[in-house]
Amino acid sequence: MHDISPTLETVPKSIPKLVVGIGSSAGGLLALETFFDAMPDDSHIAFVVIQHLSPDFDSHLDDLLQKYTRMKVKFAENGDWMEPNRVYLAPPKRNVSVYGGFLHLEETDEVSPLPFSIDRFFESLADGLGAASAGIIFSGSGTDGTLGLEAIHLAGGLTLAQDGESAEFDSMPISAQTSGHCDHILRPEEMPAILIDHAKTCKTSRKVMEPPLDESEITAVSSILYQTYNVDFSKYKEATIARRIVRRMEQIHAESFQQYIERLTKDKTELEVLFSDLLIGVTEFFRDPESFSFIQNGMLPHIFDTAGEDGVRFWVAGCSTGEEAYSMAIMLHEYAEKTEYKGKLTVFATDAHGFALAHASKGIYEAERLKNISDERLSRYFIPEGIDRYQVIKQLRSSVVFASHNLLRDPPFTRIDLVSCRNLLIYLKSDAHAHVLALLNFALRPNGLLLLGSSEGVGRLASSFNTLHSAHKLYRKIREARPVLEFSGARASLPFQTPLHAWPAATRMTVPLDRQTLHDYDLLLKNNLPPSLLVDEGGQVLHYFGDVARYLKRPEGRVEANILRMIEGDLHVAVSLAFQRAKNSGASVRMPNTSMARQNMDQDGKEQAENIRIDVEVNVLADEKTESSHYHIIFSPLADNAGRQATAKPLPTLSATPELQSRLFELESELLATQQNLQVMADEAQNNREELLAANEEMQSANEELQSTNEELRSVNEELTTVNAESEKRNQELQGLNSDHSQLLNNLEVGVLFLDINLRIRKFNPASALLFNLLPQDIGRPIEHLAYQFLDDQLLTPHLETVIQTGQSLEEEVFTKNAHCYLQRVAPYKNGAGQVTGVVVAYTNISQLKAVKNRAQQYLNIAEVMLIAVDSDSRITLINRKGCEILGYTLEELEGKNWIELCASQAEADTLKAMQGRLVGQRSNQYDYCENNILTKNGEQRCIAWHSTVITDGSGRSVGTLSSGEDITERKKALLELQQSEEQFRTLTTLLPSGVYLTDQNGDCIYVNDRWQEMTGLSDEEAIGRSWMNGLHPDDYKHIKDSWRKLSYSDGDWGIEYRFLNRKTKAVTWVYGLAKRMTTINGQLTGYIGVNTDITARKKSEDALKASETKFRTLIENMQGAAYRCALDEDWTMAYLSPVIETISGYQADDFIGNKVRSYASIIYPEDQAMVDRIVRDSLEGKTPYVLEYRIVHADGSIRWIWERGCAIFSQAFNERESKVCYLDGVINDITQRKQTESQVLTLSQAVEQSPVMVMITGADANIEYVNQSFEDVTGYSAAEVKGKNPRFLQSGKTPLAHYQELWKALNAGRGWKGELYNRRKNGELYWERANVAPVIDDTGKTVHYLAVKEDITREKQQEEHIIYQAHYDALTKLPNRFLALDRLSQLIKEAQRAQTQVSLLYLDLDDFKKVNDTMGHDVGDQLLVQAAAKLLDAVRDVDTVARLGGDEFIVLISHSCNASEAEMVAETLLDRFERPFKLNDREIVLTASLGISVYPDDGDNSAELLRNADTAMYHSKEAGRNTYNYFTDDMNAGLSRRLALEEQLRGALERHEFFVCYQPLINIADQQLAGAEALLRWRNPILGDISPEEFIPIAEQTGLIVEIGQYVLTEAIAHAAQWQSDYSIPFKMAVNISPRQFRDMKLVPFIENLLQKAALSGASLELEITEGVLMSGHISLDKALTEISRLGIAIAMDDFGTGYSSLSYLRRYPFNTLKIDRSFVNDITKDPADRELVNASIAMAHGLGLKVVAEGVETEAQFDHLREQACDFAQGYLFSKPVPWQELITKYRA
Repeated sequence: MHDISPTLETVPKSIPKLVVGIGSSAGGLLALETFFDAMPDDSHIAFVVIQHLSPDFDSHLDDLLQKYTRMKVKFAENGDWMEPNRVYLAPPKRNVSVYGGFLHLEETDEVSPLPFSIDRFFESLADGLGAASAGIIFSGSGTDGTLGLEAIHLAGGLTLAQDGESAEFDSMPISAQTSGHCDHILRPEEMPAILIDHAKTCKTSRKVMEPPLDESEITAVSSILYQTYNVDFSKYKEATIARRIVRRMEQIHAESFQQYIERLTKDKTELEVLFSDLLIGVTEFFRDPESFSFIQNGMLPHIFDTAGEDGVRFWVAGCSTGEEAYSMAIMLHEYAEKTEYKGKLTVFATDAHGFALAHASKGIYEAERLKNISDERLSRYFIPEGIDRYQVIKQLRSSVVFASHNLLRDPPFTRIDLVSCRNLLIYLKSDAHAHVLALLNFALRPNGLLLLGSSEGVGRLASSFNTLHSAHKLYRKIREARPVLEFSGARASLPFQTPLHAWPAATRMTVPLDRQTLHDYDLLLKNNLPPSLLVDEGGQVLHYFGDVARYLKRPEGRVEANILRMIEGDLHVAVSLAFQRAKNSGASVRMPNTSMARQNMDQDGKEQAENIRIDVEVNVLADEKTESSHYHIIFSPLADNAGRQATAKPLPTLSATPELQSRLFELESELLATQQNLQVMADEAQNNREELLAANEEMQSANEELQSTNEELRSVNEELTTVNAESEKRNQELQGLNSDHSQLLNNLEVGVLFLDINLRIRKFNPASALLFNLLPQDIGRPIEHLAYQFLDDQLLTPHLETVIQTGQSLEEEVFTKNAHCYLQRVAPYKNGAGQVTGVVVAYTNISQLKAVKNRAQQYLNIAEVMLIAVDSDSRITLINRKGCEILGYTLEELEGKNWIELCASQAEADTLKAMQGRLVGQRSNQYDYCENNILTKNGEQRCIAWHSTVITDGSGRSVGTLSSGEDITERKKALLELQQSEEQFRTLTTLLPSGVYLTDQNGDCIYVNDRWQEMTGLSDEEAIGRSWMNGLHPDDYKHIKDSWRKLSYSDGDWGIEYRFLNRKTKAVTWVYGLAKRMTTINGQLTGYIGVNTDITARKKSEDALKASETKFRTLIENMQGAAYRCALDEDWTMAYLSPVIETISGYQADDFIGNKVRSYASIIYPEDQAMVDRIVRDSLEGKTPYVLEYRIVHADGSIRWIWERGCAIFSQAFNERESKVCYLDGVINDITQRKQTESQVLTLSQAVEQSPVMVMITGADANIEYVNQSFEDVTGYSAAEVKGKNPRFLQSGKTPLAHYQELWKALNAGRGWKGELYNRRKNGELYWERANVAPVIDDTGKTVHYLAVKEDITREKQQEEHIIYQAHYDALTKLPNRFLALDRLSQLIKEAQRAQTQVSLLYLDLDDFKKVNDTMGHDVGDQLLVQAAAKLLDAVRDVDTVARLGGDEFIVLISHSCNASEAEMVAETLLDRFERPFKLNDREIVLTASLGISVYPDDGDNSAELLRNADTAMYHSKEAGRNTYNYFTDDMNAGLSRRLALEEQLRGALERHEFFVCYQPLINIADQQLAGAEALLRWRNPILGDISPEEFIPIAEQTGLIVEIGQYVLTEAIAHAAQWQSDYSIPFKMAVNISPRQFRDMKLVPFIENLLQKAALSGASLELEITEGVLMSGHISLDKALTEISRLGIAIAMDDFGTGYSSLSYLRRYPFNTLKIDRSFVNDITKDPADRELVNASIAMAHGLGLKVVAEGVETEAQFDHLREQACDFAQGYLFSKPVPWQELITKYRA
């Protein structure tokens, strides 16, 4: 919300007394209208309306509500300040919240009405404004707003809800009312009065101040609360209690404290509200997640590591509605699962508020309260419960114990690892604070943890705790606090076993209580109580007191805790009778003089029999609250027991004869057996009841889902209702607007014409009718058919078409035939989608305005200077066109603006103000002049010369100024530039090395520079005013004067060489003189400018050059090359060419001179001519010598190569740029022979350089002299880096030294060497190269170089390694494959033979791996295999081998074993590893393994035999239940041979017709008639005999043969069923079993459908039986297949019900028709009550689900009778018939 953070500038002064949030949905529009109609418009209250609407609905709620209130109604915008007497509406698709006094809007991509948008706003309102907030819930469906009202209520705000009668939809108001946080329930028109009254007191409640209540008043309220809820608030801080009492008084408008006290005594609801408010239940899931993270990561490891027998115990004190308790439980369960902790986890959650505890124990929360729960935790620990509600799963709830507990009164829990008591202690007084902390300290184990709220601390008990983390408020107990604890009243009824030394119920103790004290109590009880026991109602011993062991019999066998099994003889009879009587009567029972025989030791250590007499007393210890009792059994020995021996006669009292004693024992045993049987039956009945309840819960869940769907439909209906109501209002409004629009058009003087897309008239008003002569019947006519009053050349149609095409408006002025001017505006008419559907033409008569404007424009535009008038405040009142042009503004932009602020800089503003100040005191006919700079619109400065005067009113008072301004900016610039130019000219001429002079038109000097004076010897005074020629050498004066005369009438430049004679030194200076005419713009001569450049040195050089020219010519003619001098033209015309050219070109030198016979350019090879020309001219521009290599055509026609070097000779000039080329001098040489040699070398060099192999040449010293590009590419070294180095820097150290020794041996012998080297690149990478190295020997036989040609073969080597790796390793797991594993096994066997040791082979196969692939996909299966490989590697030694054979099969090779126990240890380790879960894609899967072990040499002497035998042993592990291992034995081969034989014979059994089908009849129990039969497959093999289906069906499943076999059974069964129907026309249902493998066959359903069609048999005659194994396979085709089968009318039966998981969800999920109870349960229904109850419950449950029931395995009449009594539908079994062939079945039942 950074974009709306308030500042001192943005916060308005107007602040509302109260901000009211209003939430509504369907039916809320009427309530809003009624409410605002009754709400005054000056209440100083701000309103924010949040209504459920579809995000894409174009709401007009602002217009609708504006009719019912004078307050401004608007849709809220981001950053709006909530002003009083305003109504803000939540816009569609926006979340609205409060930030201070501002509204904050957030965009959302929700496609439906924003969920809990009212709750979100109300909560932000409560957080931002507290008691200055109010919330109202109007009509609507759902629960949105309830949580928000609760937040406002807890913050001290006012909460209201619409009453149910006036609400069109009452779900939202009723939800708010039942939450207990609604202050008033009213009709909408009644609410304004409540809001206004509350607003009057709102300011007071917003202040932070102590409530005006004294101690006695607080005590009075606390007393009422204590009497009702038994909670003492006197320990709370008075300020906290007082503030909340006052807030309640304000909310119910209690006029006095006494009135409120009376209200509390009478109104239980208000008392409950106050009680809830005072308890301050603030909690949420994972509040302060950083604290939870710190505990989970830093504290839980120690807690779990040190947990005792009672497990991990946490206590959340003041748990409120349970969110924190469940958060703790989730954290514990997650850690326990992560660490595989199996101990008990308990979270005690206590609170004094019963309503909160009831809510917490259910564990049901709104979705909004789970915002801190991650998606993963939500899916694991919560289940949906209705709409937007979730319930904590049962497993988690069972670990949280909720109990009512008062920390200030009740004793604490003990042995707690962590206590969380957050945001409770801050409300307690210091003594109570210390008292509670002492309790919590006592509750903790040593080193236990205490977690407090962010504003809490340990205070006075700081010495008893150590701070672990100050920010998280986490402390560790370091010693006992030893406080004084006071517990009074009855003990809390808690769901855990209390200590036997519990506090007396009616006493009040004040004693130091610690563990030492408890030990003392136990010691006192032991020493002072008589021998006795404490037992529960079942006789289970709870505690022993004193020396009671001598009355009990010596324990033997199983441990017993029942008192009646721990005593014997007469004592058993006495205790049993007394215990039963005490239980029945509820009073104490005493049995005196009971005889008891016991064994004692004499002095010699021998046992002697002894009879003693004792009194037995049973006292009842009843608990009225729990309505349960404990019993105290006391044994009191009589005084005359001393000295009695075994010979003494038994006392008559309660003595029993042996017969009576035996009979009593028999009766007691029967009674005990009967009790146990009854208990078992009760448990079984309870289990059946729970299963039925589970089925009922599933049905209830389905019903709730339908209710949820219904609620959603209702919500949609409500939204449509809201939109419909708003649309009706909008339609009414549009009708009114349409009427207003028609009246406006008819009375408008502007002509308006509406046309459609085809330019036909749709509508017009009277003003346009006059212009176009329109009549009502013209509607629909094209506009071009009309005659209108505008001039003919002002055609309308082109404009209309342009607007339709472009969608842009056009404006122009048009004139009528009578000269009236109209502004014609043509605009596009667009629909809601922005498409052009027509045009609108408007005509406004501007004739008068046009005339006035023209006259004013003429006046203003007369002047070509700026005219501006300003008033006394410097605001512009008049400005003309020129002024606008200068300033760059339009007239509209300038009028009324402050002239100085707009157009003057800070520096110039003072000047303009001063000018205005001067004018104020002058008369109107006086003027002021000034110049200053102004700023134009684009920021440019212009200099203006002002003439200003004052403007006065009729009284002569100054009212402004009038100024005319001339823009003199350019004039100022020109003057400045002229001054600067003159200064620059003088500076330049002073610095020039040439002489400069200026003359007038007669040639007399007006300026000469210093250098000119030096040349002529004339001073400035001697030269000025005289002819410049006075400085000439006398010999040059005449011809210079004649030449100068030509300049006076010529426009060209004058340049000539002449001499100056210095008048003083007589020195002669040669100069090159340049002169130019100076004229005005009109061409009038004003004078001359001349420049004299000193060329004296050049002249001297030319003289010297002429002198040496003769010597130079002689030299050139005798040199090897041909020297030349030529002109710079296209023919290279030769001025001189030495005779050597004849040797070079075959032509005479004279042929080229002056191009006499041919030009030199003509013999240049045509393709080289452009290049020669370009290079020469480029060098001329740079004035550098040129060097050329080109070809010429020799006189004999051959091509010759020429090397030429030359340079240009430039003439002397005034400056370097003016110098020109005089000629070119150079030398030509024939280099044809050199070129031919270079070409050969270049060809060879390019071949080497571009070779794909590396080439390296070294000197005789082996240092590198040359490497090619391939060498650089491969090694990464550049040629510059390696040149001069020995190639050994490439060595990696991995090439054997012998290779290098062989290499140098060959080279030293003058031979070449070939081999492979393993070298290192510059970047450190290693690479392979194939090298050919040879010496280079000169003519003398000496080695002068070494040549190495090398090829990079790294990739070739890698490919070889990769091929080898692929051949030996598994691509997925990177383990050795079968080939490599068997090779290693062979090697290990050879080593074991030599060393006389053993080799163990472990063959491992993953259990149920196929299910992972089928259900989770092969990608997940591959991940699992990789993890399995890692587990195997982790479990073995590095010297052992782990390999993957294929699929999910692995082997482990253990070498150098001394005995087989090593293999056993490895197998145990592997099984342990595989019991740990695999983590796959955020899921954990436990997949066990089965192992087989074979050992060399006992189980085979070769690898194939060992592998086969280990495989056999592994399959025995599979058959033994999996997740185990077996050593191979010889007996295993027999079983394997049987299986192989079965599989071999099974493959051809169908073709050999060895299968046949038998049928077992299905009997209708009601009429005992044949109802159908079950088809059962049989196999009779000529070799193996009759094979049981239980033996061959699994093999058929595994091999896939079951599909074909199943088709055979279906074909036979359907054919026989069709025969029955055809022969007897009696209903007959044929049942056929279908295997899981068949269901994976996509052809199953079409195959069955085809069989039924061919047999003309209805699907109702067929029933397919499937087991839970089919359903649990989870194959993707299962649902589709069952649906298709059901569609065909085929019945589906669940077979063998009760033997598997018996999941009720399967019965509800799939379209079952029949339930078949397995024979294992039917067999004992007449003997085993458990089986009988299970069968009875199954029949009842199936009938409850609408299923038929078939009982299998019925063999006796008693079984049949019982099934008939239970209304079972069908039965089959040997009682009726064993499975028989079809003809035998027909014979038996149709005879």
